[in-house]
Amino acid sequence: FDKPEELRAQARNKAINDAKQKAMVLAGDLGVSLGKLQSFNEGYAGSPIAPMMMRSEAGATKDGAVALPIPSGEQEVTVQVTLTYEVR
Repeated sequence: FDKPEELRAQARNKAINDAKQKAMVLAGDLGVSLGKLQSFNEGYAGSPIAPMMMRSEAGATKDGAVALPIPSGEQEVTVQVTLTYEVR
């Protein structure tokens, strides 16, 4: 990622908005209303790199080094938030 902090900020904003929406729907389903925000917690994770568990002899060089393929694909930034509201 060129600008990981910008991506985390965008993901955080989306996660906060999604959590607010879910809280409002749940409050409506329960017949209560949301009060003040009591707490906020955040956590994030990137795409983990899977460890290579076994060495492939087919791809080994003369000195025993293994050329690892670089997979193409996507990287993902995930932000998880927990919002705790006062219930009225």
